[in-house]
Amino acid sequence: RSLGPRLLGDALMIKAAVSGVILLVVLVAAWTTMPPYAAALISLVTATALIDPGQDPSIWLFRAREELQLEALLLVVSQLVWLPLLWLGVATKAGLPEFLGAAAIAFAVRLAVGALILVRRIGRPEFRPERARLLRLLKEGLPFGAAMFGTVLYARVGILVLNTLATPSDVAYLNVATMLSLPFTFIANVLGIAIQ
Repeated sequence: RSLGPRLLGDALMIKAAVSGVILLVVLVAAWTTMPPYAAALISLVTATALIDPGQDPSIWLFRAREELQLEALLLVVSQLVWLPLLWLGVATKAGLPEFLGAAAIAFAVRLAVGALILVRRIGRPEFRPERARLLRLLKEGLPFGAAMFGTVLYARVGILVLNTLATPSDVAYLNVATMLSLPFTFIANVLGIAIQ
């Protein structure tokens, strides 16, 4: 635990670098090869995937310290932000970008609240970059991180694929089902940690 602040700082630096590279590659590829509407959707989906609960450093640390009540709190905060935005979208007959944006806003609020709880309860991260140590951590964590990102992105890309093959209401149903399944994912994580 004494190394926690430094390791958290390392994780944040690595996450920022990897996320920045992923987002930059997607933005350049999307906006140079696709029409603006499609490029905007791809950009939004990628940005949302990068701040999904599975990619949230505060949730990583809450799990490591077995403070799962804090992870549950963050999921509730996310849902409390997302549901009113969803209802607003339905009332205003919003399109796919607005519904996807609602999830992104909810995730961003959850990320900010998680960071605040993390700093107040556990402490501020320490940023002491050492190239060799960061490269070692990146090499060790990259396979797991890539698998987690792939899982998250897969769900978001499914929404875009559904948009081309189905009606807007089908897309909305899938988006709602995905977001409402988050509490069940939390229960699965709690059981997995308890078994270990």
